[in-house]
Amino acid sequence: MVEFFKKWPLDILWIEINTLFFYTLQYMIRYIFYFFTLSIFTLNALEPIFPPALKTGDTIAIVAPASPAKEDDEAIAAGIRLLIARGYKVRLARNVREADGYFAGNDKKRAEMFMEAWTDPETKGIWCYRGGYGCSRILDLIDYSFIKKHPKVLIGMSDITALHAAINKKTGLVTFLGPNMDHVYVSPTTRRLTYNETELWNIVSNSKNDQYLYKNPSNFPLKGHPIQTIHPGVARGRLTGGTLSIITSLIGTPWEIDTKGKILMLEEVDEKPYRIDRMLSQLKQAGHLDHLAGVILCSWKKCLGNDNRSDSLTKVFKHYFEKAPYPVLLGFPSGHIPSQTTVPLNVLAELDAGKKSLRLLESPVLR
Repeated sequence: MVEFFKKWPLDILWIEINTLFFYTLQYMIRYIFYFFTLSIFTLNALEPIFPPALKTGDTIAIVAPASPAKEDDEAIAAGIRLLIARGYKVRLARNVREADGYFAGNDKKRAEMFMEAWTDPETKGIWCYRGGYGCSRILDLIDYSFIKKHPKVLIGMSDITALHAAINKKTGLVTFLGPNMDHVYVSPTTRRLTYNETELWNIVSNSKNDQYLYKNPSNFPLKGHPIQTIHPGVARGRLTGGTLSIITSLIGTPWEIDTKGKILMLEEVDEKPYRIDRMLSQLKQAGHLDHLAGVILCSWKKCLGNDNRSDSLTKVFKHYFEKAPYPVLLGFPSGHIPSQTTVPLNVLAELDAGKKSLRLLESPVLR
């Protein structure tokens, strides 16, 4: 100790101690402010509305708010028969096979068919047949006040992200980011995959999922897409997100996603790493990566670039999230992949990036 003080005069030692104290205090203030703002944002959010659970005998409407079905009438009918075999009644929107360019009818008709399903008193669930493109063009034609007063189960993904974002923003309704109807019961490559069906019906029909722990299917992760912790930690927050390109396209609109205090889930398909970088940069510059509770970077099918290397995409993710003050997990079975789970958006959940786990903390449906 004497030798130490000989090498470090008291005045220099005092400066070092003060410097260390200053940086420690700065670090503590930063994180206290971060979690304080999270609590304020959470309190200011719309109260979640939970739809009634789907049960045997309920009517499910199959709608097409974006692009039309690719399959013929017989393939669609075969899929409907499988759904009926589960004990549900089915109503098919009249525009499901109506092609108007790459839309399932014009904007007015798609919005009318969507709201017709919602205003039908017998319909308890609304399942989007497929994604494609077109949901963003009907967002200003939706009756959100009616939806808020008559909550129902809404299921879909990809372009349906726009509907999830808008309905959540205007009503607080819990909606379900899950496989489209064609993916589960019609497409020959994914039809009747046990994982898809089991996850979907367990989430939308089981009112006791207040501690539901997600598990990966046997065919996940995909080759070249490892599951890894980008930044460790545990966080609680309401789930939000969907397809990255759709989320960024809504920035600056009335339907812009609210990420404050939330666990943000992102996925994409067929985009090169530099395009994903550009979209994440837009999210960051718009402030949507600042006050998150956590991030889940789900699946990135056909997003490895021309060299088909995962390290270039991972490098992009690490650039934005490696030093984040919240947990970040790369790899989760949601998105444009064969086996995909169903995630209730606006439901409280816990992310443990270190253990690579996601758990629901409340039931997404009411009995």
